[in-house]
Order: sequence, then structure tokens, then C-alpha cells
Amino acid sequence: MAVVVVVAAVVALVIRPPITDPATAHQLISMQRAVDKLNKTEVRVGPPSVTDIQDLLRNQGKDALALDAANTTKLKAILDAHGWPTEQQVGSEAVHAALSIVERSADTDFQAHAVDLMQQAKVKPDEVYARVIDMVEVAHGEPQTYGTQWQCVDGHARPITPVKDPEQALALRRQIGMPAYDKLAADFCAHPGGVRIIRRGP
Repeated sequence: MAVVVVVAAVVALVIRPPITDPATAHQLISMQRAVDKLNKTEVRVGPPSVTDIQDLLRNQGKDALALDAANTTKLKAILDAHGWPTEQQVGSEAVHAALSIVERSADTDFQAHAVDLMQQAKVKPDEVYARVIDMVEVAHGEPQTYGTQWQCVDGHARPITPVKDPEQALALRRQIGMPAYDKLAADFCAHPGGVRIIRRGP
């Protein structure tokens, strides 16, 4: 039995070797978990009033802006010191956390700088990566690569800037498991953001 356990441990290390920068990994994951905790804010009332919901949204928005600004500052320091974190250095969860922090940042210059570092590090594209790429392009008034940045105009979904190459964008979206434009257009305006409400009592 002991031999089996040792062999299994060795195989796990070969498949998923230890990360080389656990301190940075811990910092990135902690930053993301703070965002997750804020996003899980619940209203335990029953039933809530419109004023209660408006106040919660307003306060939650302020808290989110403050947290995103703080996370941006922390990630800037990490990128200045180490460049874009790789999976070998910090693991996939921490890399995804860094991507999410960039996506939520209000600093478009920082986002553009982060994209340059991502491309130098050859980050494996996923849905968050695609959105960050397009956000930077839209901020500069340029056509989108993936076509992820949309807006509602008179109840209809429209891309904020045109898609650079629609056929290539569809192929790129398929590679990372994103739906085609017609699916996005059909759903985009129908699902506004909101707050999870837990009703108590009858």
C-alpha cells in the first residue's frame, strides 16, 4: 500500500509540478477571493423594499470600485517586479485571478500594459483573456478581436466597436468555448446585473 501511495505522489508531481512562487500565488488568489466574497453579498430580508435594494447596490458598487482599485495597485507592483505570472510560477488559479483583476480594473493604461505582458508570456487564451483583449481595443477605439464588448441600444445588442475579422473571431471564440454572436445577441440585453435576494418568512 505504501508503494502505491508513493508512486501516486510521484505521478502527481510529474503531471502538476510544484509552483515556483507560492507567495505571489497566495497573494493573487487572496485578492480574487476578496472579490468573490464581495460579489456574494446577500440581502437577508423579506420581502426587500426598492430602497433597500438601491442602497445595497450603491454601497456594493462603492466597495467594488475601492477593492478593484486596491487590487490594481497590488497587481501593478507584482507585474513590475516579476512580469506576467505564469502557471509554472503561480499555478492556473492564480493566473486566472490575475486575469480577472485586470478585467475589473478601471485603469485602461494598466490594462493595455498587462495585455503586452500577457502576450510576451504567451498566455493561453480563455474567455477572460478574450474580454481583456477586446476591452483594451475598445478603449482605444479599435475593432475587437473576439467581439466580446457589447451594449444595449433600444433593447438590441450591438458591438461597441466593430469586430475586426468576423470569421476569425468566430473561430477564436470556438477555440475557447465561447458562443457565437447570434447566441450572445439573443441573451445580452435580457439578463441585467442584479443582487441575490434571499427572502425570509412566508
